[in-house]
Amino acid sequence: MKKRFLPLVMIAVIVMQLLPVFASPMSSYEFEGDLPESILPVGGARLSITNEKFYTGTGSLMVSNRKTASDGFSIDLSETVASGAQYTVTMWVCLPDNASGGKLGVYLNKNNSVDYKVNLANLSGGVWTKISGSIKPDLAPNDTLKLVVCSGDDNKYNFYTDCISLAVEGG
Repeated sequence: MKKRFLPLVMIAVIVMQLLPVFASPMSSYEFEGDLPESILPVGGARLSITNEKFYTGTGSLMVSNRKTASDGFSIDLSETVASGAQYTVTMWVCLPDNASGGKLGVYLNKNNSVDYKVNLANLSGGVWTKISGSIKPDLAPNDTLKLVVCSGDDNKYNFYTDCISLAVEGG
């Protein structure tokens, strides 16, 4: 019995040591409770959790008080992603019912400047739209990295977002 048990224990120990290498780090935000600390307003925008409109669950993030198209929100990814790894970013966004439409963009900001556009979506008022794209950050040890969501045109509508996820591609 001891001879069979020892190899199983050794295999379990090896698997547990390798698991962080192969596991897919993942972040997701559903907005069912408090606003996560890693999500911050950009510009003069106000962020709040609301139940007046949501994609799934009982709440979403409402971005309001937008005075300029660049007002929106950011998610700090500095401690979440690894340099050179490929990630998929997905989120659902919606303009208010009375909005005529507009574009919403997801951008990657490295060291507080736009590194590149992840994706841009055309939105209609009251319709939930999926925005998805890939990122492959190239980071030095002290670099900061933020995902920024704001208008992709000159619209300043309030907007809602829900079900944000970040996952390693192929993981």
